[in-house]
Amino acid sequence: MENLKSKKIPTVLFVFHNSDYYSGATRSLIDIIESYLDKKTVNIVTLFPKTEGTAIDYLLRKDIKVINCFYTELVASINQPLIKKIVAFPYRFARMLISIISIYRLKSLISDLKFDAVYTNTSVIFVGGFLNKFFKIPHIWHFREFRREDQQIDFFFGEKYFYKFANKYANKIIVLSKSMFQKNQLYIKPEKLQVIYNDISPSYINPKKKFNLSKSNIQLLIAGTLSEGKGQLEALKALKILLDGGYEITLNIAGNTDCEYYKILEDYVFDNNMSENVIFHGLRKDMNELRKSMDIGLVTSKSEAFGRVTVEGMLSSLAMIGQNSAGTSELIKNNETGLLYEPGNIEALAENIKYLYESRSEMERISVNGYNYAVDNFTKGKCSNTVLELVLEALNEPNYI
Repeated sequence: MENLKSKKIPTVLFVFHNSDYYSGATRSLIDIIESYLDKKTVNIVTLFPKTEGTAIDYLLRKDIKVINCFYTELVASINQPLIKKIVAFPYRFARMLISIISIYRLKSLISDLKFDAVYTNTSVIFVGGFLNKFFKIPHIWHFREFRREDQQIDFFFGEKYFYKFANKYANKIIVLSKSMFQKNQLYIKPEKLQVIYNDISPSYINPKKKFNLSKSNIQLLIAGTLSEGKGQLEALKALKILLDGGYEITLNIAGNTDCEYYKILEDYVFDNNMSENVIFHGLRKDMNELRKSMDIGLVTSKSEAFGRVTVEGMLSSLAMIGQNSAGTSELIKNNETGLLYEPGNIEALAENIKYLYESRSEMERISVNGYNYAVDNFTKGKCSNTVLELVLEALNEPNYI
């Protein structure tokens, strides 16, 4: 057996797009980093655009090196009026230039720390690309969003330039699902693209010890950012159909309510006299605990790039119902690991909820199937192992582990 002590451990700079531990993309990267900590396979350094934040606090407690540098996301809402886009362009362009200068000024630090590779989390920041351009550091770029389809955002200087930049300054580009691959293969060289489903930390394994199949009031949960693209209003409309039919159901909505979309949801609940059947939990930091009292999880997103909340729900033994679209349709096998409905078909969503309400044994069967599927496929470090393989491939050095 080859002596592992003779092998070198790569030093990788992991670039975050924000410092919020509860952001889905940030949590997903932290799950990867924790896998490397456990296995001691990577020397980890992290880069943030801010000096404070819950993710930074968490990593510092783990004794991980954190450095800071100003850089900005290079996206804007596609729904802005043209005049607002024109007025905002000089400001956004100036921030981009300042970001580039800030990144270049990392030169001495990069020389001291001797990074073997850089990994960029999400497609909305260009840091890793510029580090590759300036200092020839191998770059692995992880695209975690559709942008236009799921978040109604896109690059303010145009997609054409973005894809040209990505093709030139990334050694490998990771996408979260086959749906994302199909979109990006139109613009990215096929040999650069690789599909890797997310890892989810084993800390989310939260199985039900016993199913209460006789309870009268079924608890639904929809978790994630409150936005039109996530479809919370669609869930409320399906709930209204069921309440009008006499079903005892409560919809729990977990997500930050500090947004304009919350007012739209709140008004709908009030106008339809649903206040006793809808609970807004706000941003919850104890989702495992909340999920313990839930029965069914809903994923009503229009274009989920992966669907982290789908897997998290499965790991808490929730029977998941999701739109038959994008990443969600790759995670849920209809009538086995969950139920699917066609996008925008609110009646079909209501029928799926009704089916599980009336067939409690089916709700348990689907919950158990989903749990087993999620544990087997998303909690065993497959993503982190493949990312490390891509880093080593980019280094093209036989002396690394």
